[in-house]
Amino acid sequence: MVARAAGPVTIDGRLDEWALAPGVMASLDRDPAAAEWMDGRMMYDAENLYIAARVGDPHPLASAIDPALDADDGWRGGAVQVRLSTDRTLGWPVNANAPNYFKMRGSEPTPEQKQAAGNPQLSHLTMWFCAKTATPCLTIAHGMMNTPNDGLNVNPSGFKGAYTRAADGRGYVMEYAIPWRLLNCESDPPQPGDNLAASWQVLFSDEGGRLWRTQIVGVRNLEEPPRIYSWERAATWGRAEYR
Repeated sequence: MVARAAGPVTIDGRLDEWALAPGVMASLDRDPAAAEWMDGRMMYDAENLYIAARVGDPHPLASAIDPALDADDGWRGGAVQVRLSTDRTLGWPVNANAPNYFKMRGSEPTPEQKQAAGNPQLSHLTMWFCAKTATPCLTIAHGMMNTPNDGLNVNPSGFKGAYTRAADGRGYVMEYAIPWRLLNCESDPPQPGDNLAASWQVLFSDEGGRLWRTQIVGVRNLEEPPRIYSWERAATWGRAEYR
């Protein structure tokens, strides 16, 4: 569920305004004792989508990925990824696939399937903390076309992000505000009653913050085979109910 913000949201990594926002809880391999876990939450208002999470991570905030050099690899060093639709005409689940989906099955997409894959209201968000510069980072890719460099919006103007390290040094809190205009729906953002697609993925790195180690998928359409990646098929995305 995506709750409507009750008032102004301060992006400071403290989550003081998030008490009434339902969470998405998951742990690595469904092991409650795992060091890797997530509690992800979403809120919204007329201007922004808000994304926040508490994350258990043995190597928190260590990402060596520099957005100026390797923005497409932001996921490798430890990150939170959220994929979502802001197009209510698509409903749920969303029928849109990346070129790789067809390639792996030895088929060619139809013109209609290519058009669906290019929908600019399907967005892939990667959020991470660059250790070198101590700054929150964000990349946004639209559609399902997988065009890494020329189609990637890197640290776009207007977003806000904040991180705090867990007191025990075994995790972090992240909090972001992303204007609807960056998700191509400024004139018609999600409204109460909308059921739209969304998916969460938390990625964990090695100690150096350079190499991907493992991940948690927090929100998924259970009718879809688990072997299909969320970045290649939007039908795998779970359902976000806006209240």
